Amino acid sequence: LGMADALKPLAKSEDDLHRLADFANNLVGSINPARAGMPELQRHVEMGAMSFAPQYRRAVMAFAGHLMHFKSLTGQEALKALSSLAAVGAAFGALAYFRGNKKAFDPTSPRFMAMRMDDRYIGIGTAYYSIIRMTASVLKSAREDPGALAKVILAITR
Repeated sequence: LGMADALKPLAKSEDDLHRLADFANNLVGSINPARAGMPELQRHVEMGAMSFAPQYRRAVMAFAGHLMHFKSLTGQEALKALSSLAAVGAAFGALAYFRGNKKAFDPTSPRFMAMRMDDRYIGIGTAYYSIIRMTASVLKSAREDPGALAKVILAITR
């Protein structure tokens, strides 16, 4: 409720108010999939495919969707939020780098965004982190074997 209240002054119309409320719900993953009309089968598939915290993963995808509409009111708010996330991530990565992790900014490395503390590594482990690592892995595979990626795309589109 606090986020929606903070966004309220940005609304210039009743429609803006509804969009900002949806944006706030999407951002924090507080939407109830059953109440939103999502079929039970889809909810079960998502729980299996997205494993841990499907509502949180759905919130991340909704956030990405808002970013695609960067000229809209909610897109502008998503860009502001992304700027904050990027700044914190860059600061953490820089700290990790200067503490000796030269792979802190390499998303193909298991040491990506991780900092050594005593005898273990700690780091930022979010859905955003997972998406960045997955994208880097797919791009690396595509560079190494472009034909393999084409086979996967063909298999998915059939």
